[in-house]
Amino acid sequence: MENEIATCCKLYEAEEGRCLIHELFLRAEVFQYRRQLNRGKDHSWEEYLQDVIQNSQLWDELVLAFRDALLRLDLKAVWRSDELEGLVKEIEARKKTES
Repeated sequence: MENEIATCCKLYEAEEGRCLIHELFLRAEVFQYRRQLNRGKDHSWEEYLQDVIQNSQLWDELVLAFRDALLRLDLKAVWRSDELEGLVKEIEARKKTES
């Protein structure tokens, strides 16, 4: 396993992918902030962010919300795309030539 390389499909260009991850994380932050407000916390967004930095339990909740957001992603449209099929065939062909 030490010398093996994991291969995956490139769904987005690097910058676009980073932007999508930032958006997902922001959505998780907003969701968790709203949960805090619903629990009776009365603080501003800035105060909430400081609480997250200082309180490991809040940070853990935020990370779990982010994971939940990732688990709910629906990539079926990408999985069924012609481009993905081409990438899979290219990877399979490369593996055959390397063997």
